[in-house]
Amino acid sequence: MPHHSEGDQLRSTRRIWLITTLITLAVSLLSTVLWTLPNWALFSKNVSHFPALWQFESNRSVIIILVIKVIAPLLIAPLVFIGSWLFLTLRLILSEELSGKQRAPAPTRQTRQSSPGRSRMVRGIRRAISPPLPGRGSAAEAPPPLPGRSTPLSPQQAQHPSPRQPVVSPGQTPSEPRLAPLLPTLPPPQPAQEGPPPPYREQLGHLPKPKQPASEQEIHRPILTELSRSGSSPESSSLPLAVPLSTLQSADLPTDQLSAPLQNREGEYVRIWLLKEVRIELVAPDGRSALVPLAPSAKRVQLLAYLAWLRGEQVSREKLLEDVFGHGLPDEEATPKRLGEAFDSHRKFLRKDLREAITHLNAAAGTELLPADLDVFSTRQRMWRLASTCRVIDLEAVVSSHQFIEAAHHDGRLANGIPEDVKRACDVLLKAYRGDFLEEMIRDFPADFDPWPSSWVRKPFTLFRDYYLQALWYSAEYELHQGLQLVDAPLEESRGEDASLRHLQREHYGRAAQLYQAYALQSVNHRFDTKLSFASFGQPGRAPGERVIMSERALRRAAQLYGWLGSPYLLDQLYTAYVKQMRRLSSDQWRPSPETLQTIEQARSYTSTAHLLL
Repeated sequence: MPHHSEGDQLRSTRRIWLITTLITLAVSLLSTVLWTLPNWALFSKNVSHFPALWQFESNRSVIIILVIKVIAPLLIAPLVFIGSWLFLTLRLILSEELSGKQRAPAPTRQTRQSSPGRSRMVRGIRRAISPPLPGRGSAAEAPPPLPGRSTPLSPQQAQHPSPRQPVVSPGQTPSEPRLAPLLPTLPPPQPAQEGPPPPYREQLGHLPKPKQPASEQEIHRPILTELSRSGSSPESSSLPLAVPLSTLQSADLPTDQLSAPLQNREGEYVRIWLLKEVRIELVAPDGRSALVPLAPSAKRVQLLAYLAWLRGEQVSREKLLEDVFGHGLPDEEATPKRLGEAFDSHRKFLRKDLREAITHLNAAAGTELLPADLDVFSTRQRMWRLASTCRVIDLEAVVSSHQFIEAAHHDGRLANGIPEDVKRACDVLLKAYRGDFLEEMIRDFPADFDPWPSSWVRKPFTLFRDYYLQALWYSAEYELHQGLQLVDAPLEESRGEDASLRHLQREHYGRAAQLYQAYALQSVNHRFDTKLSFASFGQPGRAPGERVIMSERALRRAAQLYGWLGSPYLLDQLYTAYVKQMRRLSSDQWRPSPETLQTIEQARSYTSTAHLLL
């Protein structure tokens, strides 16, 4: 090997350091442009939220990747520097070795034995750069001929020349794999140490992922837009939050065993509705119908509603008189004779209104479609009931749907989610529930129900609200579980499918938020409900009623969803309306629970984070 001066070695070392430094600076600048600058604004605005977001496991990988992208130049620069320096140093050593052997005579045995360490190092480098071909043996056993030395080739070597092996430089690094789009997903709301009273059960967070065939890809899609994809605008990712609840209630549902109460039956002549507005309709066998005009009399309507809500059950005349006509009267006025006279009077007026409507219907048809002596009451041995020719349409639909839901509950079918048929039963119930029991009558004639704590109307009023609120809760859980199943779509999906799944998930979350909002506001909107009671402020011994507890729980669910969807306006609007309504009903005695205040603050922080990520 020729002797090199100290000046040549110094120049070579300086050249290696200069080239290594330039390569490192170029790669650092490139990583700064590609990763640090596009993500710096997002990092600086969200870094203050990292402690809160880190508490959720699904957010940790997103935070880690965002931090890695921001500090990418600091991580890549040392690796590139070390790799470049090793590559240039090894390249210099190999070039000196090859150039020295070209100028030097063929090495003798003494020369080979004089530098065994150098030869072993060169052979090791060659083995690392060009691995031996299979079946040819190792490089130590058969070293290739050096340039400048004539070595005869065997016939086999002449016919099958050794192919040139590609050289892979140690400093080269494989191209960075494409990262899957990362979306910050917030976990489902997990109520801390709270279990709803029966028949309500919070199942959130315990729904297993649906099983799919092996040929299908697992679909996972989070709520918010992509964090790692740069260049996306808020307009392109803003999607409708929900379908209005009124649309759900007015939707056309298929007629099946759940909607059977809406079908015509043989021998049915009178249809009655008692939810919200009291209405009586005559139905002829040929399909003609006519409304029965009712006089604005609360006692007369109560007489009809009392027997109608029992739906075929018998009641004694004495109890009927006491509950309907004796309520609110002093003892000297609530005598059996006076109550009996009031009962007979209102019963006759109801029969008169009914028969006048029948007369008009028969006259319009030109024939007797309905019997003129048709009655809505049936009596036997002083026991009264609604006649078999009458049907209470809305209550029958509500009760049949509720029975279907309760059967699924008792069979354990609601343990891991809300099945489709149960959701369909909830839809039928919500469609049939146009309002509370005698809602307009209570609003227009409050004096006839006074004192309302002892009014018989409070029992059916509360019962059917139970059915309605249960259907609201299960419908909200169904929508929430449907949204939870759409998280983290696979990388190979197209951008169009990706946006479509995000759109579908946001619709599920939006509908769930509106259903929870409807539960929160409608469960505490009337003091006539027997389950609505407030704890006196400053008196910890009196606990709030079931409606207050469940309404706050629904409020927390809706607030979390609005926070995740990035809807601060809807969140503030809901909370303001809820606080105003609760303070009005409780005479300013209600105060939000600590869990509710904490959830509202967290949801507001989520809305700001979601806006930055959208």
